[in-house]
Amino acid sequence: MISLEAIYTKLPQDIRHWTSLTTAIKFLRLTTELKPAIVHAQPLSYDPAHVPEELDSQTTLFILKCLGLDGYNIEHLWAAFGVAIWLEGRPMLGAYSNSSTRVHGLLDIGATRSE
Repeated sequence: MISLEAIYTKLPQDIRHWTSLTTAIKFLRLTTELKPAIVHAQPLSYDPAHVPEELDSQTTLFILKCLGLDGYNIEHLWAAFGVAIWLEGRPMLGAYSNSSTRVHGLLDIGATRSE
C-alpha cells in the first residue's frame, strides 16, 4: 500500500501550496465517512464497486464548507486519493485514524467506531 505522504507529494505544486498534508488527511477522513452519501448521490445505474470520477456538487459543497477548500483543490484531492479512499477506506489512514480532528464542530472525523 502506498503511503499518504507519497500520494500527497505527487499532487500538483499549486495544490500542495494551498493544501497542507494535515488538510489532505482531514479530506481523507471526511470523504471516507461520507462514502455512503457519495454512493447515494450517484445515478440509479451506478455500480458502488467503482470509484465515482468526481464528487457530486452537494458533497463538494459540504467539504468546501467543512475544510475551507475550493472546488479546484477538492477536485484534485479526489483525483489523487479517490481510489484509495474507495478501496481501502479507514485501513488506509493507518496511524492517522486514531488522532482526533474536529471540523467546525460538525463531526469528529478522527473518531473510530466499532464495526
